[in-house]
Amino acid sequence: SDCPTDNTDMQNWQKLLLAAAAAIWPQWATAQFSEPKNANPFVDMLIGDVVKTSNETILLDDEEFILVVDLFIFKPELQLEVFDGRMEGMKSLNRSTDAILTYSEESGSPVFSIATSLMLSNLTVKSGAKGQVGGFGFELTMPDIVLDVLVEAVDISTVIEVDIGDLSNIKPAVKDVQFRDVGHIDVEIIGLTPELDSLVSPISSLVVNTVKRDLQSLVTPLLKTMLTEVVKQNAPSDLSVLFG
Repeated sequence: SDCPTDNTDMQNWQKLLLAAAAAIWPQWATAQFSEPKNANPFVDMLIGDVVKTSNETILLDDEEFILVVDLFIFKPELQLEVFDGRMEGMKSLNRSTDAILTYSEESGSPVFSIATSLMLSNLTVKSGAKGQVGGFGFELTMPDIVLDVLVEAVDISTVIEVDIGDLSNIKPAVKDVQFRDVGHIDVEIIGLTPELDSLVSPISSLVVNTVKRDLQSLVTPLLKTMLTEVVKQNAPSDLSVLFG
């Protein structure tokens, strides 16, 4: 019969302990975290989970482009269809800088921030393409070609925040994932006949630009979604997970 009272007492004790911890926490945290700390193990654990659950391949939409080819005397148009695009290399994700943990109460709530850079290495993009060159009364059908692209490295900055305003409900969130830079992009055009050499440069430029666009509009948001999911699943109930 005294079980309900025991439960209530226990709940009251828990509330009291949380209230006491919340009261002591800001002074302790400010003293403890006045200097940035290293959070590499926590971030490496998150990246490991992202790599495990990610698909290696992203399928790209078919697209059509119209390019003006500069042949000095005249400027024919190239209508290019790009199809069956596949981007591979998502599982190459790794941490490229130390993960730095800082503490702040500027927002009115005690918040840990973890800032780090991530890198994807040796991404490949392969697609088929076909097209027609036309203008000034003639039209030439181009042979089907393969676009084979190697992206040396993609640099992505991330910020994860852990709000500990309520110690009984610690809330981690992915605050920011930004495409920052891309390394060398090598484009190989397979199957283009020698008389169409003048198309190599405009097609290569187009491919470089569309790959950069896809890295920003597809890969970066996808990484943010996957990191968010993993961060939710790994919400630390014990703050020592963050800083060892």
